[in-house]
Amino acid sequence: MFSVIMLVIILGLGMRSKLVLLGVFIMLALGVVFSIAFTLVMFEQFNTLSLVFVIMVFGLGIDFAVPFSLRLMEVMKTHPEVSEATYITTKDTGAALGICAVTTALAFLSFLPTEYTGLAELGVISAFGMVMAYVLSLTFMPAWFVICKIKVENIKNTKSLALPTIKMAYPARTILCVSAVLFVVAL
Repeated sequence: MFSVIMLVIILGLGMRSKLVLLGVFIMLALGVVFSIAFTLVMFEQFNTLSLVFVIMVFGLGIDFAVPFSLRLMEVMKTHPEVSEATYITTKDTGAALGICAVTTALAFLSFLPTEYTGLAELGVISAFGMVMAYVLSLTFMPAWFVICKIKVENIKNTKSLALPTIKMAYPARTILCVSAVLFVVAL
């Protein structure tokens, strides 16, 4: 519950729209329900470890919905028609988010070769959850914007958050060399 409360606070500050925030959480809930259905069809049961997928779908699934939604809100400033804004947003973010979904799913599928059944199942379920989160980001979120008639002017303070910026104090080579030395030391 603490994690969910923290997510709501952080996303509320970043997105500044209760409707968009609600849409993101509904999308995540759909992802969890679809993953549960997939698990029951695929494995007919859960084991203790495979239940961890719920946290995976929430924690990583949000990484698809948030960038897509924020980009959509940004595009809507210049293209208020949601269908056009969705097309532009999907064109801008779809491939990058797709690569993230595929690589994350493949990483989870690397759990498959283990003899520990719970871990292998967790990998399959989480991989499905990542693909589902990606698909829902590109389908559910635009539909949510249309159904709820979300408009950028209805979102409080649509300016970007003023986050502190750090000017590069040292040349790039120095930073890379120090990073390499620290990597070797840590290794």
